Amino acid sequence: MKTMHTLIQEIRENLEEDKLLSALTLALTIPDICGKVAYPKLLVGARYRRWYNEYIYPYEVPSGANNEHINYALDGYLVYALRNLVLHEGSLDLESSIRKHLNLSPNQKVQFVLNDKITSYGMSWAGEAEKDTPNYIIRINVEDLCRKLCYVAESFCKDEKNVSDIFHDILRIEF
Repeated sequence: MKTMHTLIQEIRENLEEDKLLSALTLALTIPDICGKVAYPKLLVGARYRRWYNEYIYPYEVPSGANNEHINYALDGYLVYALRNLVLHEGSLDLESSIRKHLNLSPNQKVQFVLNDKITSYGMSWAGEAEKDTPNYIIRINVEDLCRKLCYVAESFCKDEKNVSDIFHDILRIEF
């Protein structure tokens, strides 16, 4: 898949040049592309989440992890939400469906924080610790997420036997 190779190369160049937002924006399209190859009959959101959950999510949760660790892992639902917020809204404000997905109460705030240091999930209390309901913060190391998506996409494209360039009919790269 020459187009996938070009996309991955450009993501990596953006990372090397410290253009993290450009790299992230491109990288968040990888599950769209690979999901279309793997599950062409599913709708966009369903195939995006399914591809991420099948090819990346299992490696996000340590073997033998309890439910608490699983709840804090970045899954296809959250990555798809991040994709939509970044690509379509230019925002990191999460909607109520994320609260429901994470089993949080309506008064709990949820926030994505993009950074270049660490990926972590945690709670923060605005007031008197245990009396208040904590807010949920998802910190995402942009470079790690981009590199992970690139590596998995390269492996996916090598393993797929009948992968054609899915951009053939909709996008032609001549540069």
